[in-house]
This record gives sequence, structure tokens and C-alpha cells, in this order.
Amino acid sequence: MVIALKDNRLQDRILRGYALPVGVLVFFGIVIGAVVQLNNNVREDLARANRVIDNMRETVIGTGRILRTARGAALFPGDLASYQQSYQEGRKKIEKHAPLAQAEIQNEKIKQQWTEFEKELEAFIKKTDEVMNLLEAGKTQEAIQRLKGIRAVSLDEKADTIIQAENEIIEAIGRRGELIGSVAILVTLIGIFGGGGFTLVLANSIAKSIAQEIQQAVAQISASAAEIAASMEQQEKTASLQAASVNETTTTMDQLRASAHQSEEQAKAAAEAAQEVLQLAQQGNQSVEETVATMIDLKNKVAAIADQIVRLSEQTSQIGSISSLVNDLAQQTNMLALNASVEAVRAGEYGKGFAVVAEEIRKLAEQSRQSALHISQLVTDIQNAINTTVMVTDEGTKTANAGMSITENTAKAFSSILEAINTVAMNNQQILLNIRQQGKAVEQVLEAMEAINKGAQETAASITQVGRGTSELSATAKNLEAMI
Repeated sequence: MVIALKDNRLQDRILRGYALPVGVLVFFGIVIGAVVQLNNNVREDLARANRVIDNMRETVIGTGRILRTARGAALFPGDLASYQQSYQEGRKKIEKHAPLAQAEIQNEKIKQQWTEFEKELEAFIKKTDEVMNLLEAGKTQEAIQRLKGIRAVSLDEKADTIIQAENEIIEAIGRRGELIGSVAILVTLIGIFGGGGFTLVLANSIAKSIAQEIQQAVAQISASAAEIAASMEQQEKTASLQAASVNETTTTMDQLRASAHQSEEQAKAAAEAAQEVLQLAQQGNQSVEETVATMIDLKNKVAAIADQIVRLSEQTSQIGSISSLVNDLAQQTNMLALNASVEAVRAGEYGKGFAVVAEEIRKLAEQSRQSALHISQLVTDIQNAINTTVMVTDEGTKTANAGMSITENTAKAFSSILEAINTVAMNNQQILLNIRQQGKAVEQVLEAMEAINKGAQETAASITQVGRGTSELSATAKNLEAMI
């Protein structure tokens, strides 16, 4: 290469010497651009997967909301209007987020899982719609029977399967991003140090060819060499400072990595605790629902007892009326018997038999009157007992209504607590995922800082060697000649 350059002017040689390194740098620039594009694609895939997860979670929240609303409407049909509004809001949430999740899914296996989830979701919504329609028609008992057959466990499991699959895709994307980052760092280092080394080799070759022909300008080149030496000394100091800064940064990144690991453990523990609290809240919610059902049954039974007591009171009143009628009949019979006795006395010997019969009738009438009085007293006692029972039943009804109100408020509170805990659990999961991603990013930055530290040390060594070469160039500058 030196022989080929001897026949050319110095300017042409320098231009050709720079052209090849520039071409190498352009090549590495193109490669780096391609790596950046790949990295952008990774970010888009990661954002898409996260959107799928977010929309799936919103859809699951909507299904839980409409199921809880349907149950609440069945338990408290008096507040049907407010429950219908909440039910429609839950349906709107599903109708909004389910299509968004489906549109973002690209994996064929997940699409099949989505198809199964969508079928079960449509069946689930159809069942809850039927329950709400029955409640609107006033068929509360039939709606409650339908609700017993509606469960969201299978639907939640299918949604969790899709979310888990998207999380696996996110992890795969993260690994691909790490590989692309490593490739970018490697290409950058090769571009910097490979191109620089190639430039130094080419410059050394040109310098050797020019050194054989230059014999003049010793003073000017010596001065330039001295300036170059001073500049190299300054650059060497700068490189040393940079190396020290990189070491400090590396130490800081090590501390940050330890902190990130500790934060990840704490976030993981918080997520597990949130899951346990969520399970307890669900159990409490189920217990409240069972209590509400029991209170409804108790209320119905108390109402039935009140109806029976009212009917018994009416029948007792009828018995009192009949007893009064019997008493009147007994008194009239007694009067007739007395009249018959008087007539028998007037009849003389012929009326003695009739007088005996009249006396017996009078006795029977007196006994009937006494029995009627006794029955009237019993009826009065029964009426007093019934009145007392009515008062007690009324108090029981009020107590049952108060219990229903308290239980309803408790059910609403548990529903709100369950939603809040569910939100906290999902937020903890997202925080855990973010911390893991930050930890991976810290690892990547730490590896890059170690590579830069190594490069800085090599650059400092190279600058020292260049400084020595400059000193040697100053010593041999007396033999140079002007070629321009």
C-alpha cells in the first residue's frame, strides 16, 4: 500500500486515507440505525402486550361488577334502578375494553384462547341480562335461582391464561431487547475502537510513506509536534478523569442494583399480601351474601307469621260473634222455658209433663248461656294474646328490616372494599413488573459502564502511546520535506 501511494500528491493521499475510515463509520452508522429500528419495534411490541393486559383486566373488572350488581339487585329489589345503572356501566366497560384487547392480540394461540374467552363472556352476559330482565318483571325468586347457577371463576381463569401468555410474550420481548441492546453496544464499541484503530494504522502507513519524502519545514513541524504533545498530555489527564468518573458511576450503579433487588422483593411481598387480603375479602363478601339471603328468608317467614296471626284474629272475632249469638239464644230459650212452665201450671194436671220438659229446657239454656260466657272469656283472652303476638311480630318485622338495612350496607361496603383491594392487587403486580424491568435496565447500564470503563482505560493507554510517538516525531522532524 505504501508503494502504491508514493506516486500520488500528498493531498490525494490524505483524502484517500480519510475516505476509507469515513466509509467504515458510515457502515457502522447504518448498522446502528438498523439496531435502533429493531429496538423501536421491541418497544412497540411491549406497549401492545401491556395494552392487551390492561384491557383484559378492565374486562374482568366489568364482569365482576355486573355479577355483583345482579346479585345486589336480586337481594334488594327496592333499589333496582340504581343497580340497573351500575349494571349498564359494567356492560359499557366490557363493551369498551374487550374489543380493544382483541384488536391488539397477534399471537395465534392467544387468539384461540380469546375465542374461548369471548364465547364464555357472551354466555355470561346473556345469563346476567336474563336475571336483570326477570328482576324488572318482578320475578325475584326466579332471578335468585338463576343467579345460583352463574359463576365467573371459569371466565376469570381464561382471562388469567391470556394475561399470563401476554406476560410471557413481554418476557420474551425483554430478552430480545436485551440482545438488541448488547448488539448495539458491541457494534458501537467496534465502530469506535475498530474505526479508530484502523485510522491509526492507515495514518501510520501514510506517515511512513510521507516521512521518506519530507526533508524541509523542520521548525514548523517541531513546533506542531510540541503542541500535539501538550494536547496529548491534556487528553491523557482528561481520559484519567473520565476513567475515575466511570468507576464512581459503576459503584453507584452497583448500589442502585442492590436497591432495585430489595425493592423487587418488597413489591413481591406486597403483591402476595394483597392477593391474600383479596381472598379474605371475597370470603367476607360471600358470607355477607349468605347473610342477606338468610335475612330475606327470615323477613318472609315473619311476614307469613303476621298474616297467619291476622287471619287467626279474624277467626277469633267470628268465634266471639257466634258465642254472643249462642248467649242470646240461651236467654231467649230460658224465657220461653219460663213461659212454658207458667202455661203448664195453668193447664193443671195435663200440663205437669210439659212443665218437666220446660224445666229441663231451661236448665239446658242456662248451661248454654254459661258455656257461651266461658267461650266469650276465652275469646277475649285469645284476642289479648293475639294482640300481644301482633305487637311482638311487628317488633320482629322492624328488627328484620333493620337487619336487612345493616346487611345491605355491609354488602355494599364489602363490594367497595373488594373492588379497592382488587385495584391495589393489580397495581402491585404492575409495580412488581416495572421494578423487574428497571432491574434489568440497571444490569444493562452496569454492563455498558464496565465496557466504557475498559474502553476509557484502553483509550488512555493509546493516548500515552500517541504521546510517545509524537515525541519521536519531533525528534525526527528535521528530516521532513514540504510536500504541499
